[in-house]
Amino acid sequence: MKELLISKINEFIPLNNSDLQIIDSLFKVKEYGANTVVHQEGEICNKLWFIAKGLVRYTANINGEERTFIFRNEGNFIGDIDGFIKQTPATKSIITIEKSTMYAISKTDLQLFYQKVTYGERFGRLLIETVFAAAVNHIVSFYTESPEQRYIQLIRQNKDFIQRISQYHIASFLGIKPQSLCRIKRRLFPSDL
Repeated sequence: MKELLISKINEFIPLNNSDLQIIDSLFKVKEYGANTVVHQEGEICNKLWFIAKGLVRYTANINGEERTFIFRNEGNFIGDIDGFIKQTPATKSIITIEKSTMYAISKTDLQLFYQKVTYGERFGRLLIETVFAAAVNHIVSFYTESPEQRYIQLIRQNKDFIQRISQYHIASFLGIKPQSLCRIKRRLFPSDL
């Protein structure tokens, strides 16, 4: 499964044999069961993870209610980036939706990655740019699109894993109640119900 990690890094930077050995030594495999907290809101994030197999959701406690605001599947790096960089308590939790296999790298080891991998620092910059662009698009979407439009986008962009997410979590992601999601689905797909 580490091949997926190598392939993802290779999308950003070229890798040589020495780089591959360094990556192999720095990323540690971690197994998580379904509905397991990978990182808890309020804790300082000292690791970043790469999802080799599985699916996670980012959640935040808003006015006493758990809200889902991001889903990530295989081939994605995850973590509380803001808290990781600033070493401040996380404002969100990361929870597995299903059994997941991930590769974790500590903050200390990530610094070694930047120093020792030939284009390590470039990788870090390009990855953060990608995360930043996705975050901006997500925020803009939340404020400019209706829940129905966001649901259509969610389906289009996540065809490979949308069936693996409960309707409850999808409704939470959209910022609506499950009953409202049922009404949206009835309007969009009347023959499926």
